[in-house]
Amino acid sequence: MAKLDQYVQVTAEDVTRLVTSSGAANTTDDNSAEYKQAFPMTIGSDGYDARMAYLIKEYIPAESFGVIYGASGSYKSFLAISLACHVSSGSGWNKAKVQQGLVFFIAGEGGDWCPKADQSLGG
Repeated sequence: MAKLDQYVQVTAEDVTRLVTSSGAANTTDDNSAEYKQAFPMTIGSDGYDARMAYLIKEYIPAESFGVIYGASGSYKSFLAISLACHVSSGSGWNKAKVQQGLVFFIAGEGGDWCPKADQSLGG
């Protein structure tokens, strides 16, 4: 299990560099930005029968965007950290295969929940 004992301070420049290096935007020689469509749009049933790659089999498709939402106190942050730790380590999650990968987790709430979650995950 991945440990959450190391926290890294990330600047706005770091996030910009991460986004632009992922192909979301390319800068040309004259410093104007050419934007590529990060999530291609499809019409109707295009690709309905295509084989889908998963980050976490049957739960999170690869190259996708998702949101975890719910009532206050419903363990959303705990779920997010659990998913992040399993992707980081590549270990199975809820009996599902996990594709190991880089995790970039932004704790947007503040407060003291992160050390508590780390402790409860065995960190």
